[in-house]
Amino acid sequence: MPSAMNSLPAVRVLAFRPRPASSFRSVIGVKRPAGGVCRTFADKSSAMPEAKEGAKGPNMEQQEHVSEEAAKMAKMTGGEGPDIEGTGTPVQEILAGDKEARKQAPQVMKDSIRAGTGAQNAKPATGRSFSTMARRRAADMTPGMDESAGLPPSMLPTAEQRALYAQEQQPLAPQPVQEEKKGHKFPLPALPLHSNGNKDHRYDPVVDQITNLLMRDGKKAVAQRNMAVILSTFRTAPPPTYNALRPLLPGAPPASHLPLHPVLYLTLAIDSIAPLLRIRSQRGAAGGGVALQIPVPLGLQQRRRTAFTWILDAASKKRSRGSGKDQFALRVAEELIAVVEGRSTVWDKRAAVHSWIGGSIGYEAVKEYMLLRLESVEISTPSSYPSKTMPFDLAHSLHGHHLIVQPCDLALDPPESYLYFQDGLIISCGVLYVLCYLFYMIRTYKDRFLAGHVEYLCGTMAYEIYYAFTTTSTTFELYCFLAWFVFDLCFVAVAIGAAYPRERRAAVVGRMVAGVCLGVAFLHWLCQIYPDEREQLTGYWMGALLELPIGWGALYYLLQRGDTKGQSLEIWLTRILGCIAAFGVFIWRYLNVPQNWEYVGSWWSIGTIVLTLLPEVAHPFVYLQVYKREKAKTA
Repeated sequence: MPSAMNSLPAVRVLAFRPRPASSFRSVIGVKRPAGGVCRTFADKSSAMPEAKEGAKGPNMEQQEHVSEEAAKMAKMTGGEGPDIEGTGTPVQEILAGDKEARKQAPQVMKDSIRAGTGAQNAKPATGRSFSTMARRRAADMTPGMDESAGLPPSMLPTAEQRALYAQEQQPLAPQPVQEEKKGHKFPLPALPLHSNGNKDHRYDPVVDQITNLLMRDGKKAVAQRNMAVILSTFRTAPPPTYNALRPLLPGAPPASHLPLHPVLYLTLAIDSIAPLLRIRSQRGAAGGGVALQIPVPLGLQQRRRTAFTWILDAASKKRSRGSGKDQFALRVAEELIAVVEGRSTVWDKRAAVHSWIGGSIGYEAVKEYMLLRLESVEISTPSSYPSKTMPFDLAHSLHGHHLIVQPCDLALDPPESYLYFQDGLIISCGVLYVLCYLFYMIRTYKDRFLAGHVEYLCGTMAYEIYYAFTTTSTTFELYCFLAWFVFDLCFVAVAIGAAYPRERRAAVVGRMVAGVCLGVAFLHWLCQIYPDEREQLTGYWMGALLELPIGWGALYYLLQRGDTKGQSLEIWLTRILGCIAAFGVFIWRYLNVPQNWEYVGSWWSIGTIVLTLLPEVAHPFVYLQVYKREKAKTA
């Protein structure tokens, strides 16, 4: 079956263009002949339209010139009008006498009229060589005739004008072509170049080096962000307080200037604690295969790297005061501020290195060795060095290692006797409490009775866990705290296994775990409210409050039960001596540095100490009386 044909698409393709009608653009003010009678470019010259009689053409009855109109008005009024046939009349003169026309005049003419008739507004003379009047040449003038013939003398140029015109028509002398200067599009910078001019070295050397030391796992962007946080903290922090006992570099600016220059702040903190030397152990240098400790001078970048490594170690042991990505950078910034204020423990490391070197081999020997080292002179074992191991070598290696030293105390440069006495009290407290736990476990296991509630130990266990990570500054201190926690845990296990029936043990263990978790959370919340360096403030008060009910509880069980089960004089002796040693640490600090430990000398503190020691003093007398009664009953 043939397909149906549709003619509509073909019709759509065909283009129909009718002949355009002739249209003429009308001119304003010109009337076209009626009936479309008008000659176009295609009409014949013989078929020209003829105007009707009396009709007016487009160039007829035009508006008169302003000068002609002014001349007629002057003739009517009897005045002297403008010179139409001569040189013409300036428009300013006409507008000066016509206020209505002056309102419509351009602003330039208004200003000229207000200025008055000066040299530029004066009426031109009749003898000038040109005219503003357009004249039509004679119809019979042929191109071959002289142009000057038949012209008035006023229209002919003068001799000066002819000479000036001839001079202008002369060709100009060719000017030498200036060769284009080839070079840079923009001017070169002034020499010598600045040290930070290179894009690869646009940062300060200290900022660049510290940023690289902050970088971990190749994350340079994270390190740069941390450096920006550190510098921003310097800008917004209040001016530091200089410590006269921990002087900074000579020529340090006033403290009020440092927040305005954070890079200078950073450089001053690092260079002030940077060690001058390091200790290198050279085997066989002392003779007989004995190693000799030799001081080696450090370069500038080595000194800064060592100093910032100390700062990072101290900052990593601090506890963050908030949450977020910038906490590490904030801890580093706080440690740097503490360095400038002389509160950081990094000063002790620097002093330990320098004092060990100066105390072991003498300052003169160090100076001599440094000069020889800097001059790159090869030397053997110096004559000033002893041939054998230096005396007190082990003691010098342990110099500066003290237990739980408060930074505010170190800032005052305490004597070694103060620190050693404090160390003795802390060690005595730890040993006495360990013996107390052992005696408690022996007595509880033997009597199958616990003189108290085991749930009370949740507080002491939470105390030892939390302050093990907030108060300590060295690994040794952390292990000591954790050792006390292990003894607490063993005591709890012995007490639950010996003093509680089997069916109650699971419930007791559940309560113990929950109590420890709640205790840690409570201590963390308390330290957020009362922050302190190494949390000594809350550690003192919480330790005193935990110790207070123990003596009263032991005394209550003696009087209430009338027997000595779960208790002994060994437990009492180690407990009271441990309590005295614990309070003695803070009392020793208060007696030496009262401005740093004011709360220890408060009436609340004194009352707590008295209430804690009062039952302990009465405990042995009550114990002996109860023991005698118990013996009398058994006899």
